Amino acid sequence: MFITEIRTRNFRNLADEKVEFFDGINVLTGNNAQGKTSVLEAISILGNLHSFRTRRLREVIRFGEKNSDIFGKFTRSGVEDELLIRIDGLGRRIIRSGKQVKDIAEVLGCFPVSSFSPDDIDIIKGGSLVRRRFLDKGCITLFRHFFENHRAYYKALLSRNRIIKTQGVPEDDLLKSYESVMAVSGIELTKMRRSLVNILRTSIRRKNFLENKGAIVDIKYKSGIYSEKDVAGDEDEYRRLLFDKRSIDFQRGFTTIGPHRDDFVIMIDGHPAREFASQGQKRLLAISMLLSLIEETRKAENTPVLLLDDVSSELDSKNRRELYNELSRIGGQILLTTTDSSLYEEIEIPIRIYHVETGRCTIKMERNI
Repeated sequence: MFITEIRTRNFRNLADEKVEFFDGINVLTGNNAQGKTSVLEAISILGNLHSFRTRRLREVIRFGEKNSDIFGKFTRSGVEDELLIRIDGLGRRIIRSGKQVKDIAEVLGCFPVSSFSPDDIDIIKGGSLVRRRFLDKGCITLFRHFFENHRAYYKALLSRNRIIKTQGVPEDDLLKSYESVMAVSGIELTKMRRSLVNILRTSIRRKNFLENKGAIVDIKYKSGIYSEKDVAGDEDEYRRLLFDKRSIDFQRGFTTIGPHRDDFVIMIDGHPAREFASQGQKRLLAISMLLSLIEETRKAENTPVLLLDDVSSELDSKNRRELYNELSRIGGQILLTTTDSSLYEEIEIPIRIYHVETGRCTIKMERNI
């Protein structure tokens, strides 16, 4: 799948114009604060229905305006599809090929997009929430029923937590009903996340991207249900554990076990990368993790568009070239931003380079397209 064009209206500092892309590597160049990241953000919202820059979509609306539109055309196996997202102060409306979408499950995962920015080094050094979101982004693309299970689990979790926070004595049947949903959907979430971690473990071991070529990289899954155990369990066991934890949960005011506490640890030579890796190693590891995820989704024939926002800013020329070669090998459609396009101009493969200034995107050069 690839995106052929986007059009925006009242979106941040972007001009209300059409920008066309080709199905290979598209490089957006220009000075800072000119709109490069905003182009990637608009595409990310089309694919993921949320922004990688803010949790409040209304922030993308240009100052002084009441609403904003993002329109995109996608092509998969020669078939064209269209998506329009209209954002206002109350939320968003989604229109696919002229028809309003009532349930986001109808479109989520249909236009897979994976984004990576300098902040994504938090995959290594940040909290468990960042890593769960990373896994979920991959699981939505790789596993057909992930979104439905994710939505069911977190809806039941919120309801259970609401009861727990009241500190009252709820009806046992009501609590049981929520725990039953959590058990069924939660075990499925755990299995899919664990499966993805195992896939990434195998994939990242094949990567030779760290400067220290002898470094042994591993990933360890940590279940939020079974503490340190690397197991998935079954529905009945999880249901019993939720029942057994009720008194503790009421004391603490929240649900203490479940896939909402899942995590994974990236290791270098047997040590946690979060504690022992340098900043440069952490960035390379984070990039390697995303490249591994992209590579696996390509195998699953649900190829995401890859968005890279200024990821090479802290890499030396040697590692930048290695990153570029790895991206070229993986293939698919890639859009990346940089303030220095010289490295990309030197490499003889199909590429299109844009110049972005004051929100306008113009083609600077293209080769072998």
